[in-house]
Amino acid sequence: MGLELINPLETWHKADRTLKELIHLLVCEVNGVLYTVSNIRETLFGIACSKRVEKGITLSYEETGIVVRIKVALSLCFPILETCCFVQEHVKKEVETMIGMPVQAVHVHVVRVVKK
Repeated sequence: MGLELINPLETWHKADRTLKELIHLLVCEVNGVLYTVSNIRETLFGIACSKRVEKGITLSYEETGIVVRIKVALSLCFPILETCCFVQEHVKKEVETMIGMPVQAVHVHVVRVVKK
C-alpha cells in the first residue's frame, strides 16, 4: 500500500466547495428565501465545466475570518429586512459552529424580489 501525494490546492478547492454547499443549504432553509442567484459568468462556468457550482455564493478568506457574500431572491410575502438579518445570523452561527473558523462578515445581496 503506497502513500498518495495529496495536492493541497485540490483539497482546498474541495473544502471551499463543501462550505459553499453547506451555506447554500443554510440559506435555502430560511423562510422568505426562494433561491440563490448567480451571475452570467458563474452560469456559463458551470455549464462549460459540467460541474455543479453553488450559484450566488462567494467566499473570501481574510486573516480575521471568512467573508461570505450571498446573492438571493426573496419572497415579497416575508419582511425583507428581517429575512436578510436572519440569514446573516444563521449562516454566521452555523458555519462557526460546524467548521470552527470565525466568520468576519456575511453580506446578503438581494438581487430579486418575487411576488410569491
